[in-house]
Amino acid sequence: MDSTIASEDRDRIDNIAVFSSVVWDTVSQKDGSVELVYHVLESWRIWPAISPFYSEDKGWSLGGGLRIINFRGRDQSFAIGGAIGAIQVFGFQFSDPWIAGDHISLSMNLGKNLFVHPFLPYVQSTEAFEANIGRWFGYRWKVQAGFELEHKQFSEESDTLSFTYIAPQGSVIYDTRDIYRDPSRGGMITQSIYSMIDLTQGDGNRLVWMQSASQYWSPIQGQKKLTLGIGVKLVTSFGSMDEVWLNYFGGSKTIRGWSVPDREDYENPSQSFRFGNHQFIFSVEARQTIIPTSSVSAARLNAEYGLTGVVFIDMGYTSRQLQDLLNGDPLLGTGLGIRMPIPGGVLRLDLGWSFYSGEFISNGINFDLGQKF
Repeated sequence: MDSTIASEDRDRIDNIAVFSSVVWDTVSQKDGSVELVYHVLESWRIWPAISPFYSEDKGWSLGGGLRIINFRGRDQSFAIGGAIGAIQVFGFQFSDPWIAGDHISLSMNLGKNLFVHPFLPYVQSTEAFEANIGRWFGYRWKVQAGFELEHKQFSEESDTLSFTYIAPQGSVIYDTRDIYRDPSRGGMITQSIYSMIDLTQGDGNRLVWMQSASQYWSPIQGQKKLTLGIGVKLVTSFGSMDEVWLNYFGGSKTIRGWSVPDREDYENPSQSFRFGNHQFIFSVEARQTIIPTSSVSAARLNAEYGLTGVVFIDMGYTSRQLQDLLNGDPLLGTGLGIRMPIPGGVLRLDLGWSFYSGEFISNGINFDLGQKF
């Protein structure tokens, strides 16, 4: 028996993301052979909940709904819910990782939301339907293609901007990570394209090209492992450059330690370096496991617990013109954080300090779900 292969199979089962615990063992047989046994503990399958939640770019809301993971025991996911408060939303989601043929997947989303734009003087509403089909090629390559049909409206007292478009999209991923939720080795390379074909005015066509790569190493292995990770991301936009499509730096998904900009920041010329159509982000993390991920079963509910400490450095450039992307000073963010396991992912909390042109700017707390890279 090859224990390396058994461990790799354990990781593949864990990556299905429906089990809170996956361990393997051997049982000796009378004839001298051994039986290989995998013990799995399924995560909470049904999530009915009403709870307040916080979004960095929108604020506090009260949400409720129903989510079922591993629906019908086939790793299908089904969710329906809504929220009121800073964001008003109602939506439906369904995904099936193997709906037909050889590893052919399907995902669909339908929803509507309404919220105040973080830095523009608009109330933004979106109605959208999205569908994607994907396919695994072996265990490393995944290709996905689909479309989104969307209507966006940006409203203020004296003006309303309206966009209706169909958005073909696709991605190619090469993934060698051992454990998706908390990799110890391997990496991932992603190429994705999101295009918008304007169905109203005809002059709002645009295309967004996103490229990213990450790599992980564990110089200290075992249950209390130390993992080092590097992530790089480049986002470039072409076509319509209306200000409603501007990206910004700030918050958990870009440069940690920087808060999400508000209208005052956008209207301040000295803060213009935070907004652009193109972005380059470089991140480094050291992740030290403090409490290994474990599960506990009580009242027929299987819960996970664990704790990882993180030290990070983020650096990024943004610009309105592609040729100017690396001309200015980078935004820097550094700090520390914690990660706690939840079914299918992790809960992330970071405390960071921001710097620009060699000067300290501020500190901030960033909260999100999932690893940054």
